[in-house]
Amino acid sequence: MSSDPKVLDRYERLIEATRLAGREHEAVRLFWQEMDFKRLFDEGEYQRIYRILASFSSTGQPQDLGPAIELRARTALVASLALAAQRLGRLDEALALRQLDDVWTQPLGDLPQISLGLQTTSELTRTMGRLVEARAFADAAVDAVGGLRHQTGFAFLVRAMSATCSVIRPPRARISQPERRWRERRRRSPFRRVAIMWISANSGLPVRC
Repeated sequence: MSSDPKVLDRYERLIEATRLAGREHEAVRLFWQEMDFKRLFDEGEYQRIYRILASFSSTGQPQDLGPAIELRARTALVASLALAAQRLGRLDEALALRQLDDVWTQPLGDLPQISLGLQTTSELTRTMGRLVEARAFADAAVDAVGGLRHQTGFAFLVRAMSATCSVIRPPRARISQPERRWRERRRRSPFRRVAIMWISANSGLPVRC
């Protein structure tokens, strides 16, 4: 898509009209696939991202974001909004959104995704200088995948110890075909892209899964 502000404005109005017509799933698809969240983020369109995603809450409250959207997509929405809020300097709001995302992610039962969410929350609290909380979230992120250390295919984890971060990777092993398909599905997850972008942006580490 063109980076022309006029083109982006038209897409933003299209997303708004689609959302107001009750087609939230389609509106989210337009944002993720047509506007391309990652490109918008890389180009510094934080205010536009924030404005579009915040509009998915009819009350202005984070817990009311995208009520008609399935849970996994809602986690991607709230995580993206948190990232935009952080870049705009709205750190308290970003933290509230991150904590909501951590709560919403739990019922999915996807332990690596739960861990990635806790990692991003750890990184944000570290950025805010709340190092005790950052360490607690980092420990929770490690604990979330404690039973999966024998698996490969995802990078884990950023552990916040004071101002120091490290990336811990599981040992390499032969990858089965079912696990290869599982990894490919995770690689395409919007939430996962958001989490990795956040970790990489805040820690300066080249995090890949």
